[in-house]
Amino acid sequence: MGLNPSLMFQSPFSLLADGQAVSSLPRMPAIRELQLSPQMISILESIEPQVVYSGYDNSQPELPHLLLN
Repeated sequence: MGLNPSLMFQSPFSLLADGQAVSSLPRMPAIRELQLSPQMISILESIEPQVVYSGYDNSQPELPHLLLN
């Protein structure tokens, strides 16, 4: 995975101005969110139920800033 030497020393802004240079850059695969199906959750519960629910408080709303703390 090597870049063309002429692309290695250009600023990102000059790369954006040159459509051919941008199209020749390697592309990162899209990052997808992990979504667990009910079937997957039941498998995890049967393996380690205390781990699946460790630290979970069902009295709190499921908001990202609360879940990530």
